[in-house]
Amino acid sequence: MDVLTTVLALGGATGLTLLLNAVFQRLFPRFTSRQIKPVVQSKDHEDLPNLRLPSVGGLTLVITLWCLGGLWWALRPDTSAFLLLLILLTTLFFAIGFSDDWLKWRRGTGLGDRTYLLAHALAALATVAALYWWPSEFLQADIQGGRVLQALNVVGILGLALTLLWLFMLTFGTAFSVAVSDGIDGLTAGMATIAGVGMLISLLIREASSELLSFAAALLGVCIGLLLFNLPSDWSSTGSVRRRARIYLGDSGALALGGAFAALALFSGADAVWLFIGGVFLLDGGSGFLQAKIVTPFFRHFVRIRRYANTAHFVPHTEFPLPFTATPLHHHFEMLGIGRLPVVWLFWSFSILAAVSGIIVAAFPRLHIVTVGGALLFYAALIGGAMWLTGRFLGMVTTDDATALAVCAGRPYTLLGRRLYRVVERTSIPLPSPREQQTLRLWQPCNRWDVLANLAYAQALAGEKDAAQKTWQRIPKASRKLRAEHPVSTALSDSTK
Repeated sequence: MDVLTTVLALGGATGLTLLLNAVFQRLFPRFTSRQIKPVVQSKDHEDLPNLRLPSVGGLTLVITLWCLGGLWWALRPDTSAFLLLLILLTTLFFAIGFSDDWLKWRRGTGLGDRTYLLAHALAALATVAALYWWPSEFLQADIQGGRVLQALNVVGILGLALTLLWLFMLTFGTAFSVAVSDGIDGLTAGMATIAGVGMLISLLIREASSELLSFAAALLGVCIGLLLFNLPSDWSSTGSVRRRARIYLGDSGALALGGAFAALALFSGADAVWLFIGGVFLLDGGSGFLQAKIVTPFFRHFVRIRRYANTAHFVPHTEFPLPFTATPLHHHFEMLGIGRLPVVWLFWSFSILAAVSGIIVAAFPRLHIVTVGGALLFYAALIGGAMWLTGRFLGMVTTDDATALAVCAGRPYTLLGRRLYRVVERTSIPLPSPREQQTLRLWQPCNRWDVLANLAYAQALAGEKDAAQKTWQRIPKASRKLRAEHPVSTALSDSTK
């Protein structure tokens, strides 16, 4: 009976989501964000409001789940309270995201950062409080692949306090990470679909209650419906590739998905399983928190960069030796010149590996050490690969028997004949003289703005003054001021006289 109910919930949620997506796409085509985000990393990635899609994914999600809750209440009123609580908690996160979407539509700016994070924290606190006070669900939760601290035999008042703190952090981190991952068509919806499959299979393995299975199935159905209306593609504003996405999840949809997965993990006692299944989400969002809230303030307040020790100009954070070019992590790969579609395939692939590892933890708890080791290797490969590609330098490439300068990402090494870097921007500038090569710091990793300054100088030396000026303008104004004594500044100023 539970299997049949699960299948019906999955099919019904998928069909209703597709229907609502089509209806809302036509009813609210202008419900789009008018926010213009400042682009400090590159002027090649402009945020164009006229290319945005309606942010109706969140409306579809909550209406579908509430339809499920209403049907469950009509058929099984004695067991509907638990399911309705999960949907109510999901709606709480949706309300925060919808408020942000609404303000972006009406006035072009959403909730302030402090207000947004405070609302996240309050919603996470409400989720943990509901879990704690819900009859018997907290203390009698199955810890087979479940409660992390309970599995580590952390008991007593200290164990309870640490467990509540852990669950709060996991809920907050999950909601935040899923919300910030919604930056490329199909990325969040696809990762959520994969995570939904993983959670549903793990709950079936652990023989969870019919309410949890139905909620997980409905959530998976919603993810599938959202993905079919938010398919990834390699389109660009200037290219000829057709865009396949028709709607956005918006903050309301992404935040509601995060809240729903967090509530499902907590109330099923699957917080340890979710660490694996939702690990790529957590890494993507965690990269932004690490760089923006820990690494950048550390360099700002405690570290002095000798190069700028005597400057009177403001030193922007892009001058710091940060681990990532941009955050969240998917933007880092995008800024390295990797296409949007390959970035989506990359994150989907790691999400599949993460989901499989979570299912193994649920099915074979005694193999958790091997699974943890494997998952850590997967995540280390993702983070390590991202940090390895952070380095930029000017190199040389040979095409059609001609050698020219190129901007490269990675490390200037070869291993067994294979390059450990990739060319992200080719030029037609011929090979400089040995003396000029030293000035241009060929094959020497450095700050991305130094690379552009050196490229502009090479273009100026080659007589391409217009191209040099455009390259120089790609560097943010604050960073150009810090490079006032760079040779390119003198070369460009001389050319305008």
